Amino acid sequence: MMFRHAVFKPLTDANAYTEDELALASQYCMEGWCVGSTAARTALNTIRESHRTRPLQAYDMHGALIPPSEYVQKLRGAVVVVRFNVATYVFGQVPKHRHRFVGDVTYIRVLVPPTAPSAPVSPRKRNVHARDPFAALLESPKKAARYY
Repeated sequence: MMFRHAVFKPLTDANAYTEDELALASQYCMEGWCVGSTAARTALNTIRESHRTRPLQAYDMHGALIPPSEYVQKLRGAVVVVRFNVATYVFGQVPKHRHRFVGDVTYIRVLVPPTAPSAPVSPRKRNVHARDPFAALLESPKKAARYY
């Protein structure tokens, strides 16, 4: 399953910016939207009049809205709760058709923030066990004896 969020939406009279949205910092609007390259900034400028931003409703552990410029830093590697709507698309004709399921993200809340990556462990320093430590998990359960 894939997750997605459309960051930009065609601007219409029905979905114009609300007063609450206009009160947010400029980084939530087109003018201050953070981009990673000049090509992206140029593309953003071409849709400025025809589209509006749809920031992710992503909140940190304390319930504060995460700014778009910090999405990667605060969400990558974090444990989160995600609310989403499922959409399915069917490709091809029966009997060789395929289904694609997509989750449209509507809300994210960080439960555990990301941790700093640990230092890689040299293969020589890894523990090697003479017997498989997980072998007991692979055995079939045995019936316990009953005592009357």
